[in-house]
Amino acid sequence: MTTTGTATHRLPRRDFGLLAAGHGDAGTVRHLLDGQISKRLLQLHVLAPLLPPAAFELLTTAHEAAPGPVTDLLAEPGVGAWAAHCVRRRGALDPADARYAAAVAAVAAHRAGLDFRIDVPGRDGVAYLPTLGRRPAGTVTGADVAVLATMAEDSTGPGASGSAHAAGTGDGVEAVWRLRATAGGLTVHLALDDLDPYRDLHGLGAAPRLTADEVASWQDRLHAGWDMLVADHRPYAEAIAAGLRTLVPLRADGNSHGVNATSMDAFGAVLLSPPADAAGLAVAVVHEFQHAKLGALMDLIPLHEHDTSLYYAPWRDDPRPLDGLLHGAYAFLGVADFWRVRRSTGGLYAQFEFARWRERVSRVLEVLATGRLTEDGRTVLAGMRDTMGRWWSEEPVPDAAKALAADAAEDHQIGWRLRNLRPDRVAVAALAARYARGEDWPERAAVDTETVPSTSRALVHNVRLDLTGLRIADPGRFVRLSVDPAEQARLVPGATAADLAHARADYPVAAAGYRDLLREDPERVEHWAGMVLAEGHAAGETCPTPELLLAVHRALRRPAETGPDPLAVLRWMSAGHNAGGSTRMNARLPDTADCVTGCAAPSTSR
Repeated sequence: MTTTGTATHRLPRRDFGLLAAGHGDAGTVRHLLDGQISKRLLQLHVLAPLLPPAAFELLTTAHEAAPGPVTDLLAEPGVGAWAAHCVRRRGALDPADARYAAAVAAVAAHRAGLDFRIDVPGRDGVAYLPTLGRRPAGTVTGADVAVLATMAEDSTGPGASGSAHAAGTGDGVEAVWRLRATAGGLTVHLALDDLDPYRDLHGLGAAPRLTADEVASWQDRLHAGWDMLVADHRPYAEAIAAGLRTLVPLRADGNSHGVNATSMDAFGAVLLSPPADAAGLAVAVVHEFQHAKLGALMDLIPLHEHDTSLYYAPWRDDPRPLDGLLHGAYAFLGVADFWRVRRSTGGLYAQFEFARWRERVSRVLEVLATGRLTEDGRTVLAGMRDTMGRWWSEEPVPDAAKALAADAAEDHQIGWRLRNLRPDRVAVAALAARYARGEDWPERAAVDTETVPSTSRALVHNVRLDLTGLRIADPGRFVRLSVDPAEQARLVPGATAADLAHARADYPVAAAGYRDLLREDPERVEHWAGMVLAEGHAAGETCPTPELLLAVHRALRRPAETGPDPLAVLRWMSAGHNAGGSTRMNARLPDTADCVTGCAAPSTSR
């Protein structure tokens, strides 16, 4: 493939300043995309010796004949995901991964207007052609690709409802679904990708082939969400229209419920759970495209040095490296901005969401100030802090929203500590022995605690947060849900009577309810967190070391028994803390690595 030289990308100072403040317009995004294209070209040159010669030769010929259209293909998120995957595995590349180059070459040759024939082996008898769709594997000609390209262009209806036409011919050929929306003179064109074999390399639960009705539902949400973005968040919409190309739908249930994500290998793609409503889709896209912008910026400019420390992030249930903490702060700065603007129409719910993300991001920015950031990283941090500072000084929030936001933050932090902090076993055994003998909590308890990342999911769904959101957004429905088990199961599956009592602020009943649930299953972290939170409200002070509570209770259990009353142990500990006892924490932080940035869906149902 040809290149125009080895010039270094230079991001204009204006664009860097916009990005540092958490923003960036269409021109900024185009500069970031230039960097991503160079990254793809370098990846392909690294892979050249490992790819089928016929495929690489056709791809090179197409690029020389039509560099613009072929470069645009190389900028596609799916091509980026494939290329990065192959580079990582180049020492033991799967033959099927290498053969995918033939599919890329076929689409490139079609875009260049070449007359060609190439064997595209595919997987399991099916070949996927990037941006177009899939067909039976085998010899592919320019005419074959042209047919699939026409089908892809026709794979959604032209009307406002977005009703989708059938995107298949019945002979094993299926086109990629297409979505589009226009508002205020600004149009976004998106692929709704349920076919690309590289669309979900991180195993988040990509949806299988969608039906036409499911596509129409996505189109309707996009229309409404795009109207909202363009009308009220135009700068974000302009950047998204310039850089977002693909939505990858995740399954509507199971482990992918309430999860959205962005891979740093696939700039321009967002993996989304089915949104609850237009606001859910709009804020999720803003959030994930923030990740994409920062990831592309970090490909051009290092923002931090090597750092093996792990940190608490108030949007994840696992400890995060410095890179992940920076990404989360940047993404949720956009989320806070979204809800800041929506307060004029979104009522108390928007106030609650703005208060919660403003407070959480502010805390993380202070932690980042202690991290090993580069000079450019500190400039980005300063830009975010300036933005946040204006919001604190100029954007008042009602006390009710602040109180609910503080409760949600406390709930998350308790659950995180329960999952990831492990107190010293010897100290725990001594405390358990004191409880068993009927002695008081020691006056000075010094317990070292280690951070040991949990093996459970990094994004844990919290039904208490769902119920809080419903209580704020739709009080009438919340009341009906409280007395109608069928409505409860439909709207907030998994919610317990204790969760409902907590949402009603009936904290003594909630604490007792969680205690009863823990007697049945003493390892349910969400019930421990609920009990600690509810009892804290009822008693006026939250247990500062919930992980120590869980560890002591575990030490007191005997085989085949559930152990002592969890609420009694909590009150024993709390009495000791309130009487002046102290617990010293000393967290030792192990190494970790993560290659995908994903966050719980910041939608009206999460």
